[in-house]
Amino acid sequence: MGFARSQISSEFDVLVEVFVEGWLPYAALTPETNKKPTSSKCGPRFLDNRSILSHNHQVCGHKKHPAVQKEKKRLLNTHVNKSKMHYDKKSIDQLDRVTRLKIINSVTGIKPGNLIGTVSENGYTNLAVFSSIVHLGSNPSLLGFISRPQTEEVGHTLRNIQQTGCYTINHIHPKFAEKAHYTSAKFPNDVSEFDACELSESYINNFKAPFVKESVFKMGLRFKEAIDIKLNGTVLVIGEIEELIISGNAFVNGDIDLEESEGVGISGLNTYYSLKKIDSYPYARLNEIPKF
Repeated sequence: MGFARSQISSEFDVLVEVFVEGWLPYAALTPETNKKPTSSKCGPRFLDNRSILSHNHQVCGHKKHPAVQKEKKRLLNTHVNKSKMHYDKKSIDQLDRVTRLKIINSVTGIKPGNLIGTVSENGYTNLAVFSSIVHLGSNPSLLGFISRPQTEEVGHTLRNIQQTGCYTINHIHPKFAEKAHYTSAKFPNDVSEFDACELSESYINNFKAPFVKESVFKMGLRFKEAIDIKLNGTVLVIGEIEELIISGNAFVNGDIDLEESEGVGISGLNTYYSLKKIDSYPYARLNEIPKF
């Protein structure tokens, strides 16, 4: 079901709420009861699997209530139909902080789930989940990841890397995905996430930073460069791979099979996925493109 902007503007005094593949907030009275919401708090409520058209009803005591007007304004800037939602820049900017975080953190699709292990100059180990790790080049073997703006509570990973010059990247596997997730809590600097989340430190070839013993796919990297991203205060951290440990099961026909090695993907802030291989295709040459 979809509604044109003019319909929403002219026909409904308060709000049109449309269910689209999940849950959408609404602030409206049900036509059946014609009563005020039972909640004493004003603001959006939630309804599943139904669409409610509210006409000339009052919300939280008055149709002019700021919560109603804010929700109506948001909806008017969002083009909705049965199969999709279209946000323009204005409607994105008007999203509340949590909704915006969930949406924008998911729009890139599935991202690799990894744990980055570090140690401070004082010997405190740190472990943190990251989904922003990206390949930058094979020769030299460079990987990058995004570090959020540093505060007293967050930024231990980058601070430790700058102090010691090394860190590890460890694939997350389904067996310890929950433990990995909780390393994102804001532990004090002197509390190791290895201990708090019951994961094991491992040291290889005298590499100073700790690896995750439970991971069968892991790398030790030497810090090379940090590039400030002035638009939002984040930092692109670049390192070169010096140690690479891969399970023998991960190699299939000369390629790394992330399904076989049980790699984990992350979407948004807290949703984890298993990976399933679709197929492998040959190198694409113009004279070998098949007829689709």
